Amino acid sequence: MRRDIRTFRGWLALGMALGLAAPLLPTSVSSQSAACAAPVIATAPAIPAGGASGSMTQPGPSPESPQACWTWSMPAYTMSADENEIVAVGDAVVTVAHDPELVALDAASGAERWRYAMTDDGSGTVHGLSAAGDVVYAGGPEGLDAISIADGTLLWRYAVDNATSQNPAWGGFLDPVAVGGSIYGTTRVDAADGTSSFTLVAVDAASGVARWATPISTEGADPVASDGTVVAVQFMTLRDDLRWPNLGLFDATTGAPLWAHEIRDLERWPTTRPIIT
Repeated sequence: MRRDIRTFRGWLALGMALGLAAPLLPTSVSSQSAACAAPVIATAPAIPAGGASGSMTQPGPSPESPQACWTWSMPAYTMSADENEIVAVGDAVVTVAHDPELVALDAASGAERWRYAMTDDGSGTVHGLSAAGDVVYAGGPEGLDAISIADGTLLWRYAVDNATSQNPAWGGFLDPVAVGGSIYGTTRVDAADGTSSFTLVAVDAASGVARWATPISTEGADPVASDGTVVAVQFMTLRDDLRWPNLGLFDATTGAPLWAHEIRDLERWPTTRPIIT
């Protein structure tokens, strides 16, 4: 169920961001509208003074309302991509062309710049995107990849060995987030007996070397960090043969657990990324 919710949310976000108005096409297509010119800055008309009743004449809708400058339609079945499958970095937009392939689009025109395959055999799922500086970080079944936004080349990979899994596409590195020189995320490794282990990981953004790794009880999702101080993450614990959601706080320097709060609500389980303020 959780994956279905995330799949729908990711697709909805991509459709809204890129203005997809047409049905999905069998191949990716980019088109640009001639209507997108330099914005015209006009002086707002003065608002007449109120009448005897105190009413005011208000201006109508702005003629410079947001309009789609270009659209890019992806191949069918890309909805299997996980959440966070679109990021804007520099003058480019990176999204999922077709699992497990990424595509970088020119932010001004929508023209394709490059494509990048997360796996060699063409299988698996992109488990989330994040960006910082001129690098996009992509989680996938084989690990965390740091990809140059300039040309789509691999800078480094933090590998996750999931070779013994009966379904390796579900494992690997999940939900990367770039904060303060580190990439935080969770890993899932499946054993041959069907059991899985989950770990909260901090990876150095420059080198791809792990700074620390802290086991968490079961599946984790959507970590967020604040100034390299703390990391909050959802994860599950097994109790009474059921999986209960938790919100946990971890030291961003060492990975040491600070506290965990159980969210036991049978009617509404948390499905969104936590925030720190």
